[in-house]
Amino acid sequence: MKTHYLKRILNAVYMIVSTAVIVTGIIVVVLYLCGIRIFKVRSGSMGEAVPLGSLCFVSTYSSYENISIGDIISFRLGDDVMVTHRAEDITADGVMTKGDCNEGIDPDPVTRDNYIGKTVFAIPYLGEFLNSLNSITGRVILVFFVIAIIISGRLFRGGKIES
Repeated sequence: MKTHYLKRILNAVYMIVSTAVIVTGIIVVVLYLCGIRIFKVRSGSMGEAVPLGSLCFVSTYSSYENISIGDIISFRLGDDVMVTHRAEDITADGVMTKGDCNEGIDPDPVTRDNYIGKTVFAIPYLGEFLNSLNSITGRVILVFFVIAIIISGRLFRGGKIES
């Protein structure tokens, strides 16, 4: 009898986790198709607006011409550095930006060439959680979790509990 309840609980957990994984995958694909790119915030320069460790969702369909003062935008510095700062001023040379917690305006203007898009929203600290999965401990936990889900899924066929 106890095994029956354990199997029901495992079946429910399996269904919930499987559904969550599928829904998350669908959401990521839809966001990507809608021009949304996801970046992890690696510094605290934006303070509470976009905290360190946040996942920042940036619309690449937001045109450079529609940037307004106060918008939080993302842009590239060189080939491998991405920055998310607030637009402070719009000049003939480009958009001058500044991190909310920084003392001064960034030295180089954002131009059409290095502009990525506008930040649509950010989820605080989710990037830190995902980053923790890159540690050895995080990977071990993730592998254990995936194996446990696969094993629990093999215990059931078509949602029916086997005796």
